[in-house]
Amino acid sequence: MDHTQLFAAAMPLAVEFPPRLRRIGQQLEDDVGDQRASEIPPLAGGQTYGGAGLMLGRRSYILKGEKEMRHKLQKAVSALLLLAMVLAISPMAYADSTQDFTNSETYLRTSYNNDNYVELSISGNMLTVRGKLLKNGLTGLMVTCGEQSRQYIDAASGQAFSVRVSLSHSGSRPISIYVRERGENTYWSYIWDRIYVEKINGGYRIIPSLVLEQNLSFAQAYVDPDNFRDSSKVPDAVKSLSGQIVGGETDDYVKIFLLHKWVAENIYYDYDAYRSGKSTFYNSADILANKRSVCEGYANLLRDLILAQGIPCMKAATHSLGIASNGRAFAVGADNAAVYNSNHTHVEAWVDERWVIMDATWDSNNKYENGAYNMDAPIGFYYFDITPEAFSLDHKYITRANGKLKMRDGAITGADPLTPFTDVPSWFEKEVAWAVKKEITNGYGSSDTFATTLECPHTQILTFLWSANGPTVRQPARNTGHIWS
Repeated sequence: MDHTQLFAAAMPLAVEFPPRLRRIGQQLEDDVGDQRASEIPPLAGGQTYGGAGLMLGRRSYILKGEKEMRHKLQKAVSALLLLAMVLAISPMAYADSTQDFTNSETYLRTSYNNDNYVELSISGNMLTVRGKLLKNGLTGLMVTCGEQSRQYIDAASGQAFSVRVSLSHSGSRPISIYVRERGENTYWSYIWDRIYVEKINGGYRIIPSLVLEQNLSFAQAYVDPDNFRDSSKVPDAVKSLSGQIVGGETDDYVKIFLLHKWVAENIYYDYDAYRSGKSTFYNSADILANKRSVCEGYANLLRDLILAQGIPCMKAATHSLGIASNGRAFAVGADNAAVYNSNHTHVEAWVDERWVIMDATWDSNNKYENGAYNMDAPIGFYYFDITPEAFSLDHKYITRANGKLKMRDGAITGADPLTPFTDVPSWFEKEVAWAVKKEITNGYGSSDTFATTLECPHTQILTFLWSANGPTVRQPARNTGHIWS
């Protein structure tokens, strides 16, 4: 009996958490303007607002005295499972975010969030679009593929939708999704000229991003969240606002959504500064007072709001793909994908043992233009917890981890070491790193060895059992649809 079978026979822990974001879906039905005045700082100078898996059964782990170890494992299982419950280290289950899917050339999901995502699947010449959107006053959707294929359906915020579109074009055409709000006949773009479908022999495929491989290399590089917890420089006004926004919420995933949502809804993109080249506000306290900035400022404010909650958060620099300076979209070509200068910034927060990508700038529609504040509520929250495949359609990593991670000669530099041990194979490194992080083990050989060839003490067995029941430190696996390994 291998370790996976033994763990299954011992009735592994199975913990399901209740949905977390349903209450957010209800909250989103409220008007943006309904927030209490005390929660929205006034503008400086009297300005006003205007305008509207690694399974042990697949790879054996070297242990001495397998027969003897089997007996020891059997005796230890009950005690270890009880210990696991006491330590609250049950298998990681995302009730409202999931990684149990495989993105490919016939399937694409835009977000890990189960309450706000779009998934596209192709079979032959039929495109199926499903999902849920958190959108104030949502009443309908329009799905198009080029000019020939178009479908309309009714929809509501937080409710599942599904629509099928027959594909008949040759060459490649963009998939676009538009939303209609209550009281309007106009449809507004939610996904626009970003996802392209191409005719191939036997059907169609979703064209993958030209920068996906590089972005996955960045995403796979380990970044220690403990290096991005320091909140000592967060201004008091930002700390206070952060507490007001999250209220009594205790779930970190919900907290970062609420903070992302607040920034997207309440900060204005400074087009005057962007177009003139003049400076704008970058310090989070100044942004809060004046309510405007460019992408760097959006990222600085959201980072500080998240750090104020004790949640690790870092910035990443990217190059925006497929977006012209006038805001128009265009198909990403090899020349556009080959750039190595950054022109955009977003943040990533460490929640549920993974880095969650968040780009509040691109979810925000507010504009500061010609000296006036023009409010326009977000079309949705497409860029919250976005998948690498969707992210790579319009973002190319240039640096990550506040500039520490960089691409040099085709390889990522600046990654943090996963473990202090020299004898842990790469396929088991993340599990051992987790055990070290939880202070379960410091190794059993010399100071720098995990000593996997010795008889297993209970803490090593616990690490093996954890791995047998699913992944722990979750980093995206290359081209496997990011069932995280």
